[in-house]
Amino acid sequence: LDHPTADFDLHVLGDGGTPFTHETDCYFSNKHPTPADCAADAPQCSWVDDVEQNPSLDHDDNNGYGPENTNIVHPAPGSKWKIFVHYWAANTDGAEDATATLRVFCFGHQAIEVTKTFPQEQFMWQALDLKWPTEENDPCQLSQIGILESSPNPFGGT
Repeated sequence: LDHPTADFDLHVLGDGGTPFTHETDCYFSNKHPTPADCAADAPQCSWVDDVEQNPSLDHDDNNGYGPENTNIVHPAPGSKWKIFVHYWAANTDGAEDATATLRVFCFGHQAIEVTKTFPQEQFMWQALDLKWPTEENDPCQLSQIGILESSPNPFGGT
């Protein structure tokens, strides 16, 4: 993040997931998801009992520069994830553009680095699809999505 006050949020979603839902999104309101986070009538739940196969957000940085880190200690072979970045708030008097940098590491090595400039707060970047390999020595499969669209705060206010 290149901005001293902006609040950007990292979202790691299970395949087919929806941002800002506890059933499919690991983010600031669901930092360490488990199956208990899923409503009984939820159409989908991305979380498994082995918490090391679920993403975990280490820190919600809301005061600029970041970073926010989400880790999956032992991803299930063949598991699929979507990575989003949301510009929550500029935390200044006016809406300001800011640039986010996203780095993904697989097997301890950086697999990709991508950046996106957001025109103002309340925008969501659908950044990447990630498929974890089924064989230990195979690389992660990463596909850039790159969609940036308006995404108002779903909880009201900022």
